[in-house]
Amino acid sequence: MINLNDFIVQSENSKSSRKLYRMTCDSCALDRGYQRRSRHGLGLCKSCAAAVTHRGKKYDVETKDKMRASHWTKNGFVHPMQGKKHSLESKAKMSISAVKQNKAYKGHFAYVGPKGIIHMKSSWEVKYADYLDSIGKSWVYEPNFILSSGYVYLPDFQLSTGDIIEIKGYMRSDAQVKWDLFCREHPELKKSLVTKVEMKQLKLIK
Repeated sequence: MINLNDFIVQSENSKSSRKLYRMTCDSCALDRGYQRRSRHGLGLCKSCAAAVTHRGKKYDVETKDKMRASHWTKNGFVHPMQGKKHSLESKAKMSISAVKQNKAYKGHFAYVGPKGIIHMKSSWEVKYADYLDSIGKSWVYEPNFILSSGYVYLPDFQLSTGDIIEIKGYMRSDAQVKWDLFCREHPELKKSLVTKVEMKQLKLIK
């Protein structure tokens, strides 16, 4: 059971926050403290909600063996990656994979132009891409740059001249750290940070 009148607000950054509600699980009846509501709106704790999600599913013997073997801690074994560090190549692959799987990174704004259909992350990016087309600039959307940290940085646009263009209505602290690192590691590239001011000067927004 979720008490909608008893909640706390958890800040994620300076511009976003989320509510955590006091929860008593309908299934196990334990007080689970303050948690996020289940995506299905059920009054279940995370453990019981996961059990409901997987209830009724049947797995073959091979899959069960794989799942059983994957419980290293429960079986008293040390995980093979424990104490080891990922290579820069592995970090880059994981970073790209995370970007592809994360819904927040998926584009919901469609650019339709000479390059076909490209799903971008903001309407500003679409407007700027149209602007680049109108002035005859050739561009690539979100080229991959591997940083020394092993993670991948995806600037919004790279022109045929190699120039980098980043569209930012608001620069979060984590984005600023990655941008600064990218600038330090690629001093050979000319970089432009396009903000609301520049977008208005170009008459791309009001």
